[in-house]
Amino acid sequence: MAREAYKRYVELGKEKLDLPDFEVTSMGYLVPFVGEVYCRAQRCENVTKFVSLNNLKKHIRTKHTHTYDLLDGESGGRPDQEAESAAVKFYEAVIKKYDAKQSAPALPPLPRRRDGDVHMTEMRRLVRRMGHVVPCEGCKDAGKANLCCKYEECEHFALFNGGDQEEESDESEDEE
Repeated sequence: MAREAYKRYVELGKEKLDLPDFEVTSMGYLVPFVGEVYCRAQRCENVTKFVSLNNLKKHIRTKHTHTYDLLDGESGGRPDQEAESAAVKFYEAVIKKYDAKQSAPALPPLPRRRDGDVHMTEMRRLVRRMGHVVPCEGCKDAGKANLCCKYEECEHFALFNGGDQEEESDESEDEE
């Protein structure tokens, strides 16, 4: 399982995986996982697959010196069992998150009237059919129970694809 997770991490690449930002130790040092080949620095747009961890470290030292310090005095050689175990957990978690995202059911489209506004009655009907209660807790707490499913602040909007997700997926297909 561990090797499979690592192979998939390398094959899928940074663009498809939702990689977390690097973690920093209490001493302020960055310690990348064994075998990492993609930069996880916050807002780093570099999607290059580095040939080795050493090349990734060179990238971090040159491009992210203002954000991260690599642990100096690292000894070469085989990593210890603790470092390997942490890396295995990391790769398995990344792949598990990716698989969960891929297998998640698509959200139904947000019901709209001909003029483009939200069709409140239809939305409420669909929300109830999905097994949720109308009004939602957020609208009840705000004292707007009769306006539930009318404004985007309503919790039920998260149950539908309002069009934003379709636009994002179209853009990502264009880039490929």
